[in-house]
Amino acid sequence: MKLILPYPDKNLNPNRRSGKHWAATKKVKDAAFEAAFYIARQAYNAIEVKHEPMPLVITFVRKDSRCVDLDNLLSASKSMLDGLAQGMRINDKYFEPITIQRGRDKTSSYTIVIIGE
Repeated sequence: MKLILPYPDKNLNPNRRSGKHWAATKKVKDAAFEAAFYIARQAYNAIEVKHEPMPLVITFVRKDSRCVDLDNLLSASKSMLDGLAQGMRINDKYFEPITIQRGRDKTSSYTIVIIGE
């Protein structure tokens, strides 16, 4: 299944939040979680998801040509992955293996998540 999610907020980048109190990013994390949760719940509402490892391919698509570290993007997506798992009614430990990659779109930035292919 292919889901389109928002691009991770820059405030969730681990290099930007160093030394900040956890509450400084709580609203942004909650927004990322809720967006992923509702998209996954809508997509998986009528599907029985097996509780077994499923591959996850995450493509971070940017509208500009700056190269952002993939490990930072994955870290910034923790709340999104938690929201996906809860929306699918599974534990996120089943997202295995996880492949992360970059993409480019001249019009907008977003995240493509392909689950189970």
